[in-house]
Amino acid sequence: MSSARLALKVAAGLLAAALVIFLLANARSIDPVTHSRVVANLSKIQELDSELDEIVLKLRDALLNSYDPAVATLNLIKWHKRELEQGEYAIAGRGEPEIDKAMAEFSRELAQKEALVERFKSKNALLKNSFHYLPLSVETLSRDPRIPQALSARAQALLRDILLLRLGAAPADYERLALAVARLRQNPERHPLPVRSGLEAVLLHAQNVLTHQEQLDRLVQEITAADMRNASKSLVEAYNHAFERGLKQANLYRFILLLVSLALVTYAAHSFLRLRENAKQLQIATRAFESAAEGVMIYDKERRIMFVNKAFTRITGYTPPEAVGRDPGFLRSGEHDAAFYEEVWNEIGGTGNWQGEMWRRRKDGGIYPELRSISAVKDETGETTHYVAVFTDISQLKQDKARLEFLAQHDALTRLPNRTLFEDRLQAALNRAHRHAGTVGLFFIDLDRFKDINDSLGHAVGDQLLQAVADRLKGCVRETDTVARLSGDEFTVLLDELRKSGDAAGAAEKLLAVLAQPFTLSGHELFISGSIGISCYPDDGSDTQTLLKNADAAMYRAKEAGRNTYQFFSAEMNAHALERLVMTSSLRLALERNEFLLHYQPVVDLATGGFNALEALVRWKHPELGMVPPVRFIPLAEDSGLIVPIGEWVLKHACAQMKAWQTGGIAPQRMAVNLSARQFKQKELAQRIEAILDETGLAPQCLELEITESMVMQDPAEAEKVLDRLHNMGILLAIDDFGTGYSSLSYLKRFPIDFLKIDRSFVRDTPGNPDDVAITRAIIALAKSLDLWVIAEGVETEQQRAFLKAEGCEEAQGYLISKPISAEELEPLLRKNIRPLLKAERQS
Repeated sequence: MSSARLALKVAAGLLAAALVIFLLANARSIDPVTHSRVVANLSKIQELDSELDEIVLKLRDALLNSYDPAVATLNLIKWHKRELEQGEYAIAGRGEPEIDKAMAEFSRELAQKEALVERFKSKNALLKNSFHYLPLSVETLSRDPRIPQALSARAQALLRDILLLRLGAAPADYERLALAVARLRQNPERHPLPVRSGLEAVLLHAQNVLTHQEQLDRLVQEITAADMRNASKSLVEAYNHAFERGLKQANLYRFILLLVSLALVTYAAHSFLRLRENAKQLQIATRAFESAAEGVMIYDKERRIMFVNKAFTRITGYTPPEAVGRDPGFLRSGEHDAAFYEEVWNEIGGTGNWQGEMWRRRKDGGIYPELRSISAVKDETGETTHYVAVFTDISQLKQDKARLEFLAQHDALTRLPNRTLFEDRLQAALNRAHRHAGTVGLFFIDLDRFKDINDSLGHAVGDQLLQAVADRLKGCVRETDTVARLSGDEFTVLLDELRKSGDAAGAAEKLLAVLAQPFTLSGHELFISGSIGISCYPDDGSDTQTLLKNADAAMYRAKEAGRNTYQFFSAEMNAHALERLVMTSSLRLALERNEFLLHYQPVVDLATGGFNALEALVRWKHPELGMVPPVRFIPLAEDSGLIVPIGEWVLKHACAQMKAWQTGGIAPQRMAVNLSARQFKQKELAQRIEAILDETGLAPQCLELEITESMVMQDPAEAEKVLDRLHNMGILLAIDDFGTGYSSLSYLKRFPIDFLKIDRSFVRDTPGNPDDVAITRAIIALAKSLDLWVIAEGVETEQQRAFLKAEGCEEAQGYLISKPISAEELEPLLRKNIRPLLKAERQS
């Protein structure tokens, strides 16, 4: 062989080696860890953006009082963005112009949205200040005796209309209110100077609200309409395109590598047939095929396997002795029909090769996808002598792609659809309902007191609970309906193709019943409930955002109704929200203004008719609304936390009044005071009560504290400690509304209880209702067996009194004896009817 020919072969060999190395480097698989991390970051950014919009809307509607959630959500978005830009698995700055452009656009939109949120915080703070002082200014003005009645009415009307702005308004509403403010400013000299000053304060705050609220509404629209969501979607699409390009590029290089390998095999086979002396070179090529990462099969012209490499065994599970000599049909998966294989071999016969995806079956029966290339090897005459098939398992790539598509539209924890997919399905359902004049139901579900479980048992148990809740919700709806998790403990349910809006009530009751069943997680038996808000198309909105907002508002109404219930959205909710806003504002000032007072209802001895006790009941005398029923302000006080200072006020004044009656010689045996759930949870409850008794001089055995079954059963172990401490102080303890809660015998045995109060719902229909008679008798018998004193509530007829006395009930209270009355009205009755007999004396 001449030196020139040898040099040419060496150069060709080096070139082929360099080509193979280049192809191997560029045909590598995409790292699944990197892929999963990027997908998770992109999905989280989209979820956080939706949460940020929701937080801003709640801040605007005064459903949140702190800006911390908005700041924390923005910081999380920026953290995930930095991960995509500079982190270990960054995608920016890696030579992908489309990704870099999308990242730059997203950064601009994020900066713009952050600036808008900062402006929102500033405007909202100013607005909250004016909303706080406007009712106070109107109240101060209205209480001035010199103000004309017509002017007071106009100021009150202006207050109501301006407070309604919090619930949303059109530009025409702002124009109307601005005109009302201008009219009130006309001819100020006709009012006395003090009235003029008070009116000016009202108008100043009203003008501030009009100015800042309209600006705030525009800011909220700009924030929620910002293109950051589109920018994040564009970023996801850019990454998807880059991923697809990378996948296609890797497949292309693999295909070229297969062709090069085929050429080398062809060359080796040709050299083997023509130059047997080159067997050593063929042996080297065979070793190369043996060590190749891709599976290789060589068929004879009858399509029977002649050779397989180690990668073939690793991928399929078949050893060379099990495969050589067989038709490759034993690898068929059954996923492709005969026509598919006929088309493959027709293409090979026409063009000499075929490349594509094919599903194959392993030795263990498992089916997997592979990227396969089959080429025909021809001799000098052009006749096919062999076939070479080169393939690789692409299962991981397909799984990565499917995971990317799934995580972009699903919640990673519960595997439920996320906000993006839910809104898409909701829009599709609305489109169908519009075409067919149908009805669509939307549920907004918030788990009650989920934070307590997270805080007490940890986030791991909280996550398990969210997954269990998701499974139960999915099991309660039809296949055509959708359950989604928006964020935290908030879920939504889309009920497609309802017959009418009322059908949603049955579905809501079913969901509440399923949630109420206990969850057993990590050795804990957990109880939880849900509050459900319902909006329906077309009655409550015609687009996705309106329906979601209205369902959210209805959910908050369900929370106010006591939780573990559902509420439909309705137009009256605006009036309800306004009343709540005004009432809560007034309630905060009621203690300072000494607007609360106590009424007392006597508790009589059924045997003697004498007064044994008095129950202190709080009343609110509003300067404008008059006497406000407890049913209207007690729930507000509970939700706002004001029930704690109000409860202390009640306890202090009841003890002081009891001591005054004792000094006058007309006091009954004991004074009963109700404890609220928030009061009972106070760590320093016993110390606070002890301080009040010391301050008023009332003996502990003259005080009876009434608690409900639900209060003590929330945490029985802790409740037992508190009750033992109170009992050891000498204070008497009563279970109020007995029979309506847990009614557990175990706690009656464990807790140091002195009295059981039969709830009025069981007394009301006695002695005519057999069921109520049986329940009342059972409670009295139970109390006697445990040596407890029984008090019946709601006694209104002589027949009820006679029945209770005959059954052995010791005490009763109700309208038959006396309605709750003031201390002044009660004193004459005390002087006539007091019978201070102690329980201990009766038992003796």
